[in-house]
Amino acid sequence: MKKLNQLLLLAVFLFAWSISVGAQERTVELVKNGQVVFSLPASEIEYMTVVNRLPVPKNVRGAADNGTITITWDAVTNATSYKIFRSTDGNAFSLVGTSSTNSFTDNSPLAGSNYYQVQALGANDAQSRMSAVSQPIVSVDENASDYNGHEYVDLGLPSGLKWATCNIGASSPSDYGYYYAWGETTPKGTYTENNSTTYDKSMGDISGNSEYDAARANWGGSWRLPSKKECEELDSKCTWTRTWTSQGGHYGYKVTGPNGNSIFLPAAGYRFGSSLNDAGGYGGYWSSTPLESNAQNAYYLYFSSSYHGVDWNDRLNGFSVRPVSD
Repeated sequence: MKKLNQLLLLAVFLFAWSISVGAQERTVELVKNGQVVFSLPASEIEYMTVVNRLPVPKNVRGAADNGTITITWDAVTNATSYKIFRSTDGNAFSLVGTSSTNSFTDNSPLAGSNYYQVQALGANDAQSRMSAVSQPIVSVDENASDYNGHEYVDLGLPSGLKWATCNIGASSPSDYGYYYAWGETTPKGTYTENNSTTYDKSMGDISGNSEYDAARANWGGSWRLPSKKECEELDSKCTWTRTWTSQGGHYGYKVTGPNGNSIFLPAAGYRFGSSLNDAGGYGGYWSSTPLESNAQNAYYLYFSSSYHGVDWNDRLNGFSVRPVSD
């Protein structure tokens, strides 16, 4: 370290000297064992500092338990504290806390996968580089219960309705899952008027009818599509996070019920023809209720970053399904 500091100080001198001679370009070089290990024209350098580096924290690992995630790592010699950073996609990290020991408990992990990095800090502004990214750690929701192999959350709604934590076909709350045309129980490659089985067909509410209800057909038990009225209850009785939220690398809304429990609805977009449209910018979730005045449409819950509500859309479109249970 002493030899490196001397080299850096020499580089600073060379840089200052190159500025003074003006017309003659100089190059800053760092030399180790007689070999140039770094070279840069002095004119391209804004300033130089000597940084006191600590070793990088190693073996960052964690475990989820009852709504929290505890992170541990190998202690770093001469470290006095640590910064802990979190990400939902393993790329964009933000500071989530600090610790004076080689462990940290994240009491508010995000739904889905959580990735962590650790940086060691020491005396005299010493610091390490960021650790390697941890393996993804999936938060376990202490408020989620299981029914027929699928988790649900009691949001404390007046109806007592329970909402599933994931879309059909999704492996986590932030995953998009499958897309369904209204009244159909299997996803498909293209979504058109010609291959829609319910387009322009006079029908009543399909909730709980396994021939048409994708939730009942795929998850069984008492799982079903929510009705228009139940979608309106979620829309009006819950608090929708005012800012666009990102979980597991996907944007969407955190929807919090009257009792403080919440679910996450990803903006999965929709399918029309063979294309996926507006993924990450728009979400649509089918209800079980057809539009009374037009057999080509049905009601759905929809949202973007600036609005949310319940309206109708063409049955032929492929939207997400978020099951409910009584």
